Amino acid sequence: MIELRYHVASLVAVFLALAVGILIGSSMVGTPSVESQIRRLKSGFDRIQAEDRRLRAENEELRGQARLLENALRQTVPAVVQGRLAERRIGLIITGQGIDASLVRETKYLLATAGASVGSITTLQGPLLPENPNSRQIILTRSGIDTQDTTRAERQLAARITRAIVRGNEPDLLRVIGEFSPGLALDGDYALPIDAVTLIAGDATEEQAQAMSDGTSIQARIADVLREEGIAAVACERAECPLSLMAYFARYSLTTVDSLDTAVGKIALVLALAGKQGHYGTKPSAAQVLPDLDLEPMPRGESPARSLPRAPQEPGQPRESLLLAPGRSGRAPAGR
Repeated sequence: MIELRYHVASLVAVFLALAVGILIGSSMVGTPSVESQIRRLKSGFDRIQAEDRRLRAENEELRGQARLLENALRQTVPAVVQGRLAERRIGLIITGQGIDASLVRETKYLLATAGASVGSITTLQGPLLPENPNSRQIILTRSGIDTQDTTRAERQLAARITRAIVRGNEPDLLRVIGEFSPGLALDGDYALPIDAVTLIAGDATEEQAQAMSDGTSIQARIADVLREEGIAAVACERAECPLSLMAYFARYSLTTVDSLDTAVGKIALVLALAGKQGHYGTKPSAAQVLPDLDLEPMPRGESPARSLPRAPQEPGQPRESLLLAPGRSGRAPAGR
């Protein structure tokens, strides 16, 4: 048990220390040393504020220069890509969330400028198998899938869908799956084989990125099938996506472009589909920004813009090339 005299002694010591502190503090107020310290602190704070304003101004100037360079590069895109994919039939496969409809339109127009046709646009977003047991069984039966494990069944279904897109030999199966699957959207002609695939990956969570790394995600199965089919395939994503998946797609021997929504990314995509395999962009997974360019001098008097197809236009949209205008920010279901 604590004795009273020790308790009283400790209280006296505390109050004595407090009194001494107050006395010392009050004696220092207004002294030259304190005022000098205050002036030094204020001077240091003013310098920090000035440095912050300078850095903000420099940052804004750099942003302006970056916008200027991006606009200049966008104007070169038609001349660089024109005719490089002549008579090629390309399939677009879109996976995950966050892909703007404007990015899909820009990609279609880009491929058309390069001379290719987009045979189909297939969007896989969300669960491929419905909750309704009857609809679910119809998909599984028609696809020849005998497992009831949802994760395994959806991976097998994604593989079946991908093969049907590439080979163009099962349009009726795709129609049935598209009718009952809540996560599959079909747009285009699936009765003909395609020559190459552009896979546009949407935003991924950390869990989805881990599944891609482990090889257990739907995207991983799609990439694996594209490798098995031996078709030219390029995996792409936006420059500002939260988590990049390009390093994981590279494991499946797919060419990657990590900035499809930029002029550099557009040029890289077309050159990659034309046969320049590699990993392009500005993120750590990229080996170089662009494929090696093999530009030929343009014949005198010829303009690259004369034979370019007109960009698709919406009501009220300015009459300008989608290649030259930055993509819109609104989220919308991908499609034609």
